[in-house]
Amino acid sequence: MYKYRFKIVNESTFEELASFRLSRMNVFVAGGIVALLLIFITIMVIAYTPLREYIPGYADVSIRKQALELSKRTDSLETAMQEKDVFLYNIKAIIDGRPPVRSLQAMKDSTRNYQQIQDAKSPEDSTLRRELYEERKFKVEKSEKKDKLFFFSPVRGTILDKANIPLGKYGIRIRQNGEDPVKSVSDGVVLYEGWSPYSDYFMIIIHPNRFISIYRNNAALLHKAGDVVRAGEAIAQCKPDQKGERILYFELWHNNGPTDPENHISF
Repeated sequence: MYKYRFKIVNESTFEELASFRLSRMNVFVAGGIVALLLIFITIMVIAYTPLREYIPGYADVSIRKQALELSKRTDSLETAMQEKDVFLYNIKAIIDGRPPVRSLQAMKDSTRNYQQIQDAKSPEDSTLRRELYEERKFKVEKSEKKDKLFFFSPVRGTILDKANIPLGKYGIRIRQNGEDPVKSVSDGVVLYEGWSPYSDYFMIIIHPNRFISIYRNNAALLHKAGDVVRAGEAIAQCKPDQKGERILYFELWHNNGPTDPENHISF
């Protein structure tokens, strides 16, 4: 096997500047290292620089960003739709006299295979239906629906102004003792929450048996529309006036009409 020497010589003075001993193995190794370096540099340039957009098969960077934003918006819309479904279900449940729920996911039993359930009448079922029909054939039943609920007082305090429904005074003004938060008078769902220049922050809660409670003159609200609240749960913070007194304006409605809160709540 022949060996070679590679020299670098100054052309003017013929001075030897550098020399390298070469062989086929040295050339092969050096060429392989250079090739690997070029491949590595090319991969890094393609992976971490915008030049990869000019290579067929690579997508634009903005497309991935738009896809992530669309995915976040889709998740937000799905969450909003679920909250609206729960809100509508609770409104219907309260109108029908059923308790509200915090999530609709618990309404379906995942342990049951509903596709294999067969709606077939057995002879025993037909016999039972016939017996019940004969028993109730001449029996008159009276359906009674109770509209009574146990209400909590929204705040502890003294009533300053009483309600007078005929004169258009639908609510009462309560001077609060202390700085305790305003509480929900019963289980329900927040139907609406907002602000007005006449009553500051206010909240409307719908309760079972067609009751609606309204809380006005608040400095802050602790729940938003669609939230499920329990009886006695804090829902707002009453706003102090110039004298430092916290006066809550409270209304109670039943069957789409105002009712005197003192007829249902012991203040």
